[in-house]
Amino acid sequence: MEIEDNLVKVNPLGVGFSITDDISEAGKYEVSDVKPYFFLSLDNKEELFASYKRHVEALLNFHYNPHIAASIERHGGVLNPIQPLSRMLLVRIFENKGEIVIGDLDNILFEEK
Repeated sequence: MEIEDNLVKVNPLGVGFSITDDISEAGKYEVSDVKPYFFLSLDNKEELFASYKRHVEALLNFHYNPHIAASIERHGGVLNPIQPLSRMLLVRIFENKGEIVIGDLDNILFEEK
């Protein structure tokens, strides 16, 4: 990732990294991609699923907004935008309770048209 003209320049090959805060808080939380069994096994499964749906719906609203160009070709086909969009989300787990956190933001690029 490079900064050019005060904007982030994305590697055209889709390879890059970002440095961010440790959302595991030095190992206090387990952090993982969203797994289907989380919605069955965690103590707050209904709340977690509702949060997951809200996050995916918000991302879909960006994707379908006619004023925003969304590129989601980095991690999945554009025929099913939910797959690459949901890969932007991580679950942070502590004491068998999970919460959705925004994680892998390079799965999609939103640009104003």
